[in-house]
Parts: sequence; structure tokens; C-alpha cells
Amino acid sequence: MIMLLLRLAAVAAVHLAFFAFYPDTGPAGNWYLWISLPLWAVFIVFISAGAGLIKFVSKPAGALLNAAALGLMAFVLAATMPQHSGVSPLKRLKAGELPRRADLGSALRRVGVKGSDPAGELKEEVRREAKKTLKRLK
Repeated sequence: MIMLLLRLAAVAAVHLAFFAFYPDTGPAGNWYLWISLPLWAVFIVFISAGAGLIKFVSKPAGALLNAAALGLMAFVLAATMPQHSGVSPLKRLKAGELPRRADLGSALRRVGVKGSDPAGELKEEVRREAKKTLKRLK
């Protein structure tokens, strides 16, 4: 039972990671993730039951089946998750475009967490230092 809960937590963690690293999902993205999460959870429950039967024969084969199911879920999420730009996370990863810190900040702002804005802070510091330098030059 504990292992099943850990697998379900892994399903939720994968969904959370995709939401955090690819937050520009557009209007359909939230619906996609909220529908996808329970569907994949049910799928993992059934796979876990099958893996439990396989573990009677071979423990590594059962563990491999569970890992393959999580990998399949991550692949399908990456390939089908809607994005505002129309480019799926899988295509972005294939093009070498990795998630940025700004993406994580955008995801946090979507759920109401106000974090620091490193780019904004840097701009403000540059403005301050530029003003100081201009005053010295006058």
C-alpha cells in the first residue's frame, strides 16, 4: 500500500513539474492537467496491480514495468501538453530549449506565490548605479 501511495505521489510530482517548468499552457492547460492527473493515477494503479503479479516471478521486471509506466506518462505529457505558443514541451526539449528560471517564476505567480523577480531587481540595481555614475560625472 505504501508503494502505491509513492507511485501516486510520483504521478502528481511529474504533473507538478510539467506545470512548473512549462506554465504557459493557455486556457486549456489547467483543464488538461486536472483531467490528466486522475486518468494517469488510475492507469498507474492498474499497472501497479499488474506489476505486483509480475513481481512474484521477477522483482526487477515489476520495477521495470512501473518505471516504464512513469516514463510513458512523462513522454505523453511532454508530447500533448497544450502550450500558448502551440509548441509542445517535447518539441521544445528536442530543439534544445530547456525550461528557464522565469518559467518557474511564472508558474508560481499563477498559483498566487509572489516571488522575487531577479531580472527586475537587476534592472533596478543597474539604474541606481547608472544614476550614481552620472552624478559623479557632472
